[in-house]
Parts: sequence; structure tokens; C-alpha cells
Amino acid sequence: MPSPFSHFNSVLGLIKKEIESLNISDETVFEQYVISKMNDFEKEVISAFGGPDSYAFDICVNAYLELVKLMVRLGYSEAALDFAKGYRNRGWIGNAEQTALDNIRLRESSDRSHDKPREKGGKTRSRTAVDPPLSTFDGWLKCIRSENLNELGIAALYSAFPGFLELEKASEEASQRLNHMVETGIETIAWSGKTPRRYAGDDDVGLYSLPRRCYYTISRDESGEDGHTLANELMAYATQESGEVYSYDAGSTFVSDGKGRRNAIVVIFRSRPHRYNPFLSVCEKYGGQSVERLAKSDVLVELPYIVSHTCIPGVLDLRLPTPREWLWNTFSRGDGVFLKRLMFDEEQIQEGNFFDLLPTLLDIRRGGNETTQAIGGWLRDNGVNALIFPSARTDFFCRLENGEISLFHGWNLVDYRDAPPIKPKHNVVYGPWETKSVYTHLTYGNTGDTFEGSLRGQGSEQAQKDARFRQVERFYERKFDLNGETVSLDDLRQRLSAGLLSRDSYVYPTDNGEPSGMLSVGSIMQ
Repeated sequence: MPSPFSHFNSVLGLIKKEIESLNISDETVFEQYVISKMNDFEKEVISAFGGPDSYAFDICVNAYLELVKLMVRLGYSEAALDFAKGYRNRGWIGNAEQTALDNIRLRESSDRSHDKPREKGGKTRSRTAVDPPLSTFDGWLKCIRSENLNELGIAALYSAFPGFLELEKASEEASQRLNHMVETGIETIAWSGKTPRRYAGDDDVGLYSLPRRCYYTISRDESGEDGHTLANELMAYATQESGEVYSYDAGSTFVSDGKGRRNAIVVIFRSRPHRYNPFLSVCEKYGGQSVERLAKSDVLVELPYIVSHTCIPGVLDLRLPTPREWLWNTFSRGDGVFLKRLMFDEEQIQEGNFFDLLPTLLDIRRGGNETTQAIGGWLRDNGVNALIFPSARTDFFCRLENGEISLFHGWNLVDYRDAPPIKPKHNVVYGPWETKSVYTHLTYGNTGDTFEGSLRGQGSEQAQKDARFRQVERFYERKFDLNGETVSLDDLRQRLSAGLLSRDSYVYPTDNGEPSGMLSVGSIMQ
């Protein structure tokens, strides 16, 4: 079945078409109509996710900003501003008014980006752009490919981490197998073909042109040792519906003394008393064991990964000091084409450096933010082959000795070489650079010593674990109203197994004390 993200993208598309078809001259009336649609959309999202969690937040924020931009595009600028201001205190979003103002400015300027100077080959450059300090990457890259997974592995990947991999044309065989599994009734599988990617530089919301297979973690050597970076990146895609799920790298020296090491991420689906394991029904079909037997222990599924030696010229490598300095100098005030910065703190920029940019680069939201998209867009548009960047999911470090990389982990690489061309997209950011960060400790080598340029960031990994723990606890603590009786998630599971309920039966979530948002048992027990 389609993921909630895919479903609500479709719902939002229908709402936008309905709004576009309106013929209302009064901006106040038009605004009230949009508000009513947004309120209904918000209630449906919260109900589907069992409460206002981070995923519901992401969907509502995206919808809200899309409606603001649509109102401006249709000529209702004043209504768009009022709509944005009216949502200021809802707690959903803080930059809606900025989005409205930015789109009004862009509409009035008739896309002045066409006046920007262009290089040979049609590349758009800011007037102050300096060529980036590129180098050649010669090392080991690590990734998971869906075509290398069996049916159980595919089911585990898409059940635990929907959105991590898309069904791509390059994975036609895997696509056919997964589609067959869905058609034969495996309802726990959910995925999205439009997952935003960090540093992708895509044109607009919903137009995600850079697939997952362009992304890798960087290993120290052919063993695939990356300090659990790939395993942690996977965990960022776990949802409430994934249940209590964990992952670790069976090939890492962090968990193995060398005996029994193998190139695979192990996904653990926890089975506990009174805690429903949503993966058991899938495992029964493809693992050949009964749900009753599986429920007595954890279910472990191995996802094999590939480690390959790769040489890529023309790479911007943020493990090195000079590329870091270039990134700060180019984007601290905005490059004027891909990133426009307004109302920034000039003193902060004059006294700052790359480390002031790190909190923004390590944004824990999936896909990053306007700044990371702007950087990716600039790099793609100007012929950079790849970017090496610190993981926002793993404690990262890079030790330099006399200017040469000697040891590292927690770094990713995005490969732009086969990326389709894009048109410049204006990303507008207001105010000074963010100073709060998920990492709690940052150290770097001092000028003039042997380890000058080294850096280490700690805290990102623990922040993700804490957020995941809270998410899982909220999932299992949910209560429902069933014909006037308050029941738990495990109660529903037991009654479904005993035949006292069907998947078409309906219940009402009671997370806030009052029943709201009718849901089918089948949608809850995915």
C-alpha cells in the first residue's frame, strides 16, 4: 500500500487543483476557503499519524508552504500574507510569512535570474563566485542496492525504513518483485518515490530528481568500516509504523572482533510482551515460520551492502580545510542565485567560519533545508562531480596529519555525475545563521600543530536515538475507542488474531482524551 507521505501528497494535489479552479474576487473569502481546506487537511494528517508527531509536522508544513506559494501565484498576495500571519501561533511553522514575502518578490521581479551572467555551457554563476577547490576522491564507497536483496530483505527495508530507497528504473527486477508482493496482500510495505535528499539541489517541492543511488557512505577501506554511518542513515527513515526496530553493521569492528564479520546491515524487529511487532505477518509469509513462534523472540533480517573502490575527480571534500573555507565564503551571505540571505548578521559573518555553518548543515530534518538544497543546486549547476559532507545521523570526525587525511568516519558522498540538469531555484533564508545544533561537542585541530584542520562533532547520534525512543514510546502508548471501550494497540492485535475484529473494523484514537479521527484497524496494524 502507498505510504502516508505518498497519500497526502496526492490529497494535497487535489486540494491545489480545487483552489486553482475557484473564481473568487474577494481575497478575504478566498483566504477563508483556503484556511478551511488546510484545517481539514491538518486534522486528517494528525489522525492518520496518531498525533502531531514529527512526520505529521513535516507533511503539514509542506502543505502550508505550498498553499502560500499557490495563493501568491494566483494573484492573492494580500490573502497569502494574512494566511501566513494567521498560522504564526499554531506551532507548525515559523517562516511562512517569509515564504509569502519571498514569492511575492519573485513574482513581481518576473524571475530576474535570467539576467544573471552565465558561463559557457549554460551554467549560472553569482557575480562574486570563486571556483571551488576540488580534489580527486580515491577510496571506498558503501551502499545498499534493492536489486541485491531477496524478497524478505526488500520487505524488511520498506517496512522498517520507507523512503530510504525508491523503486528505480535501474532496479527493475526488484521493482517487479516488490510490486508482486504488494499485489499479493503484503500491506506492511510502504515507500515513497519522492523522498527529499540532502544537497540534491532540486528545482521545487515534489520534484526530486536525484535518486538514492547517488548517495553513499565513505568507508575507510575495503572492509566497509564507516563507523555505523550507513546503519544510522537507515534509522533516520524509521517511522512510528515501523514498530520497535534497530539496526547495526555486522561488518563493523565496533561490534565484531573479526570473526563472523559480513557485509550486511542487520535489522532487528523487537518482539516484546504487550508490544505488537508489525513485521511478523510479512516475516511469516517470506520467512516460513508462524507468527506465534516468531513473537517469542526478536526477528533479525540481514540487508547486504556493497563496498566498491571508486575514483572521482572534481570533488568538493568538506573533510579538508580549504573546501570548508570556500563553502563559508560563498554561502555565508548567500551566492545571490541559489541562496539569497536577507537580514543576516554581518558581524557574525565577518568573525565566523565554517563551524558557524555546521548547525545548518547538520539539520536533522530528512532532506536538510533551504541552505543544503542551495549548495547542492550550485554544485550541480557548476559541474562539480561530487560532494563529501558530514553525516547528520552519526558522530563524525576526520583526523588530518600534516594536511593529509589519516583517519575518519561519519561522512557521506553524493555523486552528481549522472544527475539530470536543473534550473536555478531561489532559496531564501532570513536572519543570522543558526547557532543551536544537535551536536554537543565540537573539537578541531589548532593552527600550526600536526593535526591542524582536524575536526570532530559529537551528539548527532545520541540525538537521533533519543528522538527515535520518544517516537516508539508514543506509538505503543496510543489508546483507541472501540465501541465505547478504551483499548490499547496490543488489545487490538489480540482481538484481530482471535477473529473478534476484522481489518475493516473502525476505532477512534483517544490520544488527547477525546475520540477523534476514525481509523480502520487495518491501517493501524500495518
